[in-house]
Amino acid sequence: MKDQALQIVREQGQELDKLNYLREYLQHLILREMFERGFLQKLIYHGGTALRMIYELPRFSEDLDFHLFVPQLEYSPDEAVGALKTALERNGYQVEFKTAYSSNVKKIMIKFGSILYEAGISQHKERKLNIKLEIDVNPPAGFVVEKRVIDRYFPFVVHHHNESCFFAGKLHAIMQRRWTKGRDFFDLNFILNRWKDVIPDFNFLNSSLRRTGYGRKVTADNWRNVIIRRVKETNWKTLVQDVAPFVLRRGDLKTFEKDLIIAKLREGKAFAK
Repeated sequence: MKDQALQIVREQGQELDKLNYLREYLQHLILREMFERGFLQKLIYHGGTALRMIYELPRFSEDLDFHLFVPQLEYSPDEAVGALKTALERNGYQVEFKTAYSSNVKKIMIKFGSILYEAGISQHKERKLNIKLEIDVNPPAGFVVEKRVIDRYFPFVVHHHNESCFFAGKLHAIMQRRWTKGRDFFDLNFILNRWKDVIPDFNFLNSSLRRTGYGRKVTADNWRNVIIRRVKETNWKTLVQDVAPFVLRRGDLKTFEKDLIIAKLREGKAFAK
């Protein structure tokens, strides 16, 4: 499998593409190994990387985000960490795992050693490629789950949010993330243009907002104004700079404009109930 990863890198022309495609291959490999060992079946896959793999979001992503089906504060991923480390090493990878567990979130950083050097991306053997896994063990209520096979490099099954919950999750990130990420707004632009008949799941959105301390209830009548206000107050140049290294098609940045997103939000009719 390591040979396959290096071949994928060789097929790319630009160094940034080499890095993005290598990371993405390793994300698929991690998910496959988690599935093979029965760990993935206990988790719900969400976030930007899930949007990329499941719905072909035209940008790359860095982290793998999950949450449990029900709150389980005593959940520990230690068994999965040990099994995953063994599996990756058997595939020929040098890996180091770093964990950081809080009461609600379990974070696992996988550091791939020497792969960037072997792939010709870096001249420094010590440079590592990092992929973070984050598991929410106390998820908000109200999400709707679907199930499907992902089979780009090898097959595995994921449980994931439906479109309305992905939409709600992205709105929550835009409203409540402590730092502004261009990737959130790029994903919103994708959702608004691709899922024209999908509305956010307000039950899940408000459950998520309550958990992070947002006081006002968000509804079908007011969500567009809330997000328009958020779009207007952002430094758009900074947002574009944040997302640019991850965009699959450079031309997509030319249509990623503040005014176009605001206009799409103001249309409104497709999203009202």
